[in-house]
Amino acid sequence: MTYTTLFHELAHFTNRFFRFHYYQNYEVCFDNYTKTNEGFADFVAYHLHHQIISGDIEAIETMTSEPLYFSAYIDVYATLREQGSTTKSHNFDLVYQEMQRFEGDLINDRTAHFYFERFYKFFHYEQHEFFYPKEMMYFLGYEEIRKLFVHASDKKQLLTQLFLGKICV
Repeated sequence: MTYTTLFHELAHFTNRFFRFHYYQNYEVCFDNYTKTNEGFADFVAYHLHHQIISGDIEAIETMTSEPLYFSAYIDVYATLREQGSTTKSHNFDLVYQEMQRFEGDLINDRTAHFYFERFYKFFHYEQHEFFYPKEMMYFLGYEEIRKLFVHASDKKQLLTQLFLGKICV
């Protein structure tokens, strides 16, 4: 319901079209549900927002590549990294306790489950093996994509290669 969400999902759609329909699964990045895919979609949504709305392809060269921090959740990440385990119920309790600090009496089992799914959902073996909460994986991908743009001499070419699925981070 926001431009950010719209552009995030549009980036997914465009990227998936080229990776799975146009190239028919060859010579492309197969990192479908992990940090390249989500990180790239987040980068497009947060940093190319104004350029997409204006329809000015040249403005891509002037986009900001300053990092964005999602500070409200840093404590949740830190607690999961420090006290988490490979036991799902233990990690649920940690997320529940952390969210109680933010939301107090507003947190209930239903909203706690929603936050748990956002912070810690098993959808890739590396996430479980290296204990990356879902949101942390998104942040790591976002940060790696952002660094690519910081050092890119041709941001339009880099953006094209990422949309085409030719680059994995």
